[in-house]
Amino acid sequence: SRWSELDEALLANQKLLGNNISVMIADKDSLLFKKDMGDFNSKTLVPIASSSKWLTAALVMVLVDEGKLSLDESVVTYVPEFEKYFKNYITLRHCLSHMTGISDEGGFLKRFFQRKKFNSLEEEVNSFAAKEIRANPGTDFWYGNIGLNIAGRVVEVVTKRRFDLVIKQRLFNPLAMRRTSFTTMDGSVINPSGGAQSTAEDYMKFLQMLLNKGKVGDKQ
Repeated sequence: SRWSELDEALLANQKLLGNNISVMIADKDSLLFKKDMGDFNSKTLVPIASSSKWLTAALVMVLVDEGKLSLDESVVTYVPEFEKYFKNYITLRHCLSHMTGISDEGGFLKRFFQRKKFNSLEEEVNSFAAKEIRANPGTDFWYGNIGLNIAGRVVEVVTKRRFDLVIKQRLFNPLAMRRTSFTTMDGSVINPSGGAQSTAEDYMKFLQMLLNKGKVGDKQ
C-alpha cells in the first residue's frame, strides 16, 4: 500500500542513481512493483558483471544435484594442471566461496588485459595453477574472479561442452531467460565470473526460481 513512497523516492534520486534505471520487486509468485526510468527498461540488455557469479554457481549446483560433481572434490580431478603446482587441496567448494587462497592481485584494468592474452577458458584456468598461493585453501576469504572461473572450467570438462552453451541449455532455456547469455560477440574468452549479459526481466526469473527453492511452477 506504500509503493507511492518508493515511486517518489526513485524520482527524487533518479540522477543520483544514474538516470537510467529499471526497478523490479517480486516475491515467489508475482511482480509487486516495477518502474522504468530514463533510457532504460526491464528488457534492456546490459552486462551484469559479478551478478554473473550467481548464475555460474547455480549451474554448478545443478550438476551437484545430479551427482556429476561433488563440492568437496578436488578441482585437480578435472584440471590436472593444478597438480603440477601442488594445488591438490583446492575444492569446488573453495572456488564457489572465494577461498581458493590463490593470489588475485591487480586492479580491474590489469586483470582485463591479462585475460586478453588467452584463447580459451581452459588456458586462463591453467594459468591460475601457476599463481602463488596467498593463503591456505579454506582459511581466508578473498573476493575475485578466480574461483568462479575455475568452477566454470570444471563444468566444461564434466559436460564436454563449452560453458556458455551448457548454461544456456541447463539454466537459461528452462527459465525462459531468452536474452541472457555468456557468449561473447568479439571472440574473447568466456568469463563465468563476470561475463554475462542479461535484462532485469530475465534476471528476476532467476531470482524468483531461487526464492522458490529451485522451482518454476511445478518443475524443479
